[in-house]
Amino acid sequence: MQGEHVEVLHAPPTALAFARIIGRHAPVVIEGAVDHWPALEKWKTDAYIAGVLGERPITVSMTPDGLADGTFS
Repeated sequence: MQGEHVEVLHAPPTALAFARIIGRHAPVVIEGAVDHWPALEKWKTDAYIAGVLGERPITVSMTPDGLADGTFS
């Protein structure tokens, strides 16, 4: 049965390998895929987001079960 085993890659795959992975329609965990993203450091505290947004209002939508199938504000 598909989905019983989740493959774990310890580094991001090449473009060709990734195309083959998604072609299998099976789950996969890619470790380290976003380790280089500046957001990982910048978003650690609320201060960065507050500094970027300033006093601008934001809208937050929530779902009763986290499935995004019936949002409410």
